[in-house]
Amino acid sequence: MNIDYPLFPDTYIEKLKLTRPDTVFEAYLCISNHPFLDLKEKREQFLHPEELAYFDSLRFERRQKSFLLGRYCAKQAISNYLRDSGEMTQFAIRHGVFEHPIVKHISNKDFQISISHNDQFGGAIAFPEEHPMAIDLERINPKRTEVIQTQCTQDELRLIKSLPIPDMTQMTILWTVKEALSKVLKCGLMTPFKIFEVKDIASKSDCFVWTFKKFAQYKAMSFIISDTACSIVMPKNTEVMIHVKELKELFKSK
Repeated sequence: MNIDYPLFPDTYIEKLKLTRPDTVFEAYLCISNHPFLDLKEKREQFLHPEELAYFDSLRFERRQKSFLLGRYCAKQAISNYLRDSGEMTQFAIRHGVFEHPIVKHISNKDFQISISHNDQFGGAIAFPEEHPMAIDLERINPKRTEVIQTQCTQDELRLIKSLPIPDMTQMTILWTVKEALSKVLKCGLMTPFKIFEVKDIASKSDCFVWTFKKFAQYKAMSFIISDTACSIVMPKNTEVMIHVKELKELFKSK
């Protein structure tokens, strides 16, 4: 059963056709900014009992909101990937030793999930294990510009000046590119971000496409949703179309 409809509104779900030179894979992208209070009220519809217990242990509303947004998007992406809407509460998403998400599932499909969230949006991609991917979301915040700049090389700072977007947006989107690559490599913030230095940027449809100096086998696709930067990293030789215009329209982004 294909369930390419969301459990709640304010949710974008897209099946991604991942075209390789010798084969085609598929993945599912989910992004949402569904209201926190509604997610909280209906959390038993998509959280596993283990996740419910963890949610109840969270003291601060901001952390509760980001957790629910991330888990909701992950469960939607996974349910679509598995073609089954009835199992969202039957499995928990746990963390590996490097804090990467792991899904223990009885399905015979080998797949992984990448999750990101901020205080406004959650996002997730369910993808086959043969085809590594990762997503990162970051709200554009001028207070973080100086911190992000310390993690950029001079070549990168010159390169992003070509982007037709404000300075703080340039910095934020570059950060998401590096963060998403670190997730693919499962090293996260434990590695200096300058190692993930970008090489080139190109515009493609409604996205920016990035390549890397030291990780030439990967590329990133980036776009802006409302006041949030989003980047998705994948193998360089994969061709994929993300309908960014439809995504922006749903969230009323200009």
